[in-house]
Amino acid sequence: MFIKNTLNYSTSLIISILLIIFFSTYQINLEDLWFDELITFSITDPNLGHHETYERIIKEENTPPLYFFLIKFFFKLFGYNYQLLRLPNIIFNVISLIVFFSIIVKISKDKKFISLSLILFSLNWFLISYSHEGRVYSFYCMVSLIYIKIYLDIIGKNNSITSFESLVFFFFTSIIINTFLFSFLIIGTIFFYELFFRRYTKSFNLINILMFFSIIISLYLNLDFYQKVLNFKAISINNPDINF
Repeated sequence: MFIKNTLNYSTSLIISILLIIFFSTYQINLEDLWFDELITFSITDPNLGHHETYERIIKEENTPPLYFFLIKFFFKLFGYNYQLLRLPNIIFNVISLIVFFSIIVKISKDKKFISLSLILFSLNWFLISYSHEGRVYSFYCMVSLIYIKIYLDIIGKNNSITSFESLVFFFFTSIIINTFLFSFLIIGTIFFYELFFRRYTKSFNLINILMFFSIIISLYLNLDFYQKVLNFKAISINNPDINF
């Protein structure tokens, strides 16, 4: 079905992908790294051990660790260069667009609506501007859309959720929790939607159990980080370690 939809709207999709690649790459390194990006660059040094990377995240950041380890792996593959810090955002934006496309083709079959939605998404100023920052935001957009897509696929079926779907939903719940703190708003929205609109469906209990255990496990594995976040009173970093 996805391949068929892609062929039907191939022109709009290709144009949108080219637009988002162009705007994501255009003058991407025109400005030097700003303070938060310097911290990202310091934390993601591939020469650091994993424990030292995690310690720096706890000390200097209020963003969960997944993004930093991903960028650290990227630097390990392609070299530790500050000019590469923003490049993964291009990939994140393209994937976000494709996932967004797979969502809207289920909402509407109106070709004009789908084409316009794709163009507007690719011209989204916030998406473009955040792609020029070596921070978590583009990655979070991608993960959020994937998570929403998985959930919509599950509730779009009348039968019970399969073991594979359960595993995928649990996995991406863990992924989104470890990406950005605002992910709890998405998880909370799903919970209340399930509670008020899908309370008597076959998958209601399983979906909420999966989210609950994913949250508990993620909090346990990152207990030091979340304790630091809960004790966080003000944004104040004195002489951060940004040597590289």
